This record gives sequence, C-alpha cells and structure tokens, in this order.
Amino acid sequence: METSRKTEEEKTLLKKYLADECSPEEKERLEAWYSSFDHSPLPGRVQERFSLNKVKRTVLHQVHAEQPGVFRLPRYFRIAALFILLLSISFIIYRAADSSARSSKEYSALNGQQKVLKLSDGSIVTLNSGSVLKIQSDFKQNTREVSLSGEAFFQVAKDPSRPFIVSTGVLRTRVLGTAFNVQAYQNEEELTVTVAEGKVRVDQDAATGKQPNLSPGVTPGKQLVYNRTTQSTKVIPADADHISAWRTGTVYIDNESIPAIARKLERRFNISIGLTGKVKSDCRYTLRIGDETLGKTLQVLTSVAGITCKFNQQDRLTINTTACK
Repeated sequence: METSRKTEEEKTLLKKYLADECSPEEKERLEAWYSSFDHSPLPGRVQERFSLNKVKRTVLHQVHAEQPGVFRLPRYFRIAALFILLLSISFIIYRAADSSARSSKEYSALNGQQKVLKLSDGSIVTLNSGSVLKIQSDFKQNTREVSLSGEAFFQVAKDPSRPFIVSTGVLRTRVLGTAFNVQAYQNEEELTVTVAEGKVRVDQDAATGKQPNLSPGVTPGKQLVYNRTTQSTKVIPADADHISAWRTGTVYIDNESIPAIARKLERRFNISIGLTGKVKSDCRYTLRIGDETLGKTLQVLTSVAGITCKFNQQDRLTINTTACK
C-alpha cells in the first residue's frame, strides 16, 4: 500500500515537472528518483513500468529541449533546410555527371616525337612535336570536336550530318570531310590553317574578338593566317605539301627569323635554345631541314646566317645573333 501511494506521488511529481511547476527541491527529488531506474526495478505491475518508461522518455525529451544553449528550428525551417540540402546534393551529382559526360581523352607528342591517331569516326590525325590533342568523350554524337595545342595534320572522314571541329582556343576550324594542317603553338604569334583537300570554314572564338567568321571557305592551295597581337587575318597562297612535309621528316623554313627557327629546332630535336645578341628584323632565312642531325643543321645555319652556336654544360644551346647577315 505504501509502495502504491509513493508511486502515485511520483507520478504527480512527473506531471508537475512536465508543466514546469516543480520547485527546486521537487526537481532534485524527481531527478534522484529518475536516476534510480537503471539500477533497480520499478515496483508495481509490468504495465505500470511500461507507462513510466514512456514518461521517462518524454521527460528526457523535455529536459533536452529546455537545456540552455540548445536552439530548435521551427518545423517549416527544418523542412526548408532539408529541401535545400537535397537540392544541393542533386546539383553536385548533376555537375559530376555532366563533367563526366564532357571529360576528354588527351594525346600528346613530346618534342622530338610525332604521333599518328585514328579516331573513332575513321579520321586520322598526325601530331607534330610538342603538340596536344584533346578528344571529348561525346565525340561523334552531334559534332566531332577536338581541341589542339601545337600542330597537326587532319584527314577527316566524311560525315555530312556531323561537322568536324578543331578548336585552338582562338580559332575554330569546321569541316565535313577534308585534309588540312593547323599550326597553333602557344608560343607562336601566328596561327595558320592550310588546306590540302576540300574546303574549310574558320571562325574566331567569340570570346577573343569582334569578328566571329574569319573565312567562310578556305580552299586547297590557300592558307589562313591569324595574328594574335593584331587580331588580323589574311588568306594567302600556300604549298600545303611543303607545310605538312614535317609528317615525313622534312621541315621547310620560309623567310623566318632566328627566334622562329630556334623554336622549330627545339621541337624537332628536343633541346633547349637561348638567344643572345640583338635580333635584327632583316635577318630572315629560307632553308630545308631533312634527315640532317642537329650538328649538321647548325653547321648549315651558321654558314647561311653568320650566327655562332655554343653548348653549355647543361646541354643548352646558345645562339648569338650579333653577326647575323
């Protein structure tokens, strides 16, 4: 009987606690009674114990909700936060999927090398030394687009429904099926597109200039020349066989300066070249480099141009242009 009366008192005390009507002494008594649950069985029937455990969980929830420093957002705020979280996750997944869809394969030919690639559409690309070609993973779906840094000769398989586009970051060359040479080294002031067969359209990247369409149709025997500094364009006659002869190991140098020749020698022979002396604008030369070694090539250049060449201990070649003629 005493036990039943005590239990009723404790239930009443719990109700007062939940209503925030307990005195400090009553709270201390309730907490002492509450902490004894895990160490001793509750008196009374099983159903009563179950009911009191439910009260215990309710009290715990109330106590945590009233702890200082704990702030609970309204329900609609929590729903909004959850919605934003789910939206952010969906956006991240979408971007990852889109990035995966637009990922590219990269092929490179180092200095002193060349590389021949056969693309999935049947087109053949020959990379010159010091060049990089990137092919999008969605190549051959709507358009056949590649990115080039350096120089390459393209033999494009015909497909009227899917244009073949070569992007250099400055120029976009668009064809349906033809053969042409693109030279777009980052350290060269001029970019060129030389047509061997068919017809190509050359556009300027919209972000780089005010004249998007540079030429609606460059035909065989013609070369489009674009100057990075002046952003000017000209179409001139050109020998496509000579310009693309590098594919068979022959390089034609046509009225070029010593710095331009030095850059070609760096790529062909995989060496580092430094220049000393004043570079004269009228020191320009025309010559052919076939299967000659670097030593033989330098002998010819020294004889023709009047320059001097010297290797240092790090195998770096220095060309002095002071006496060029």
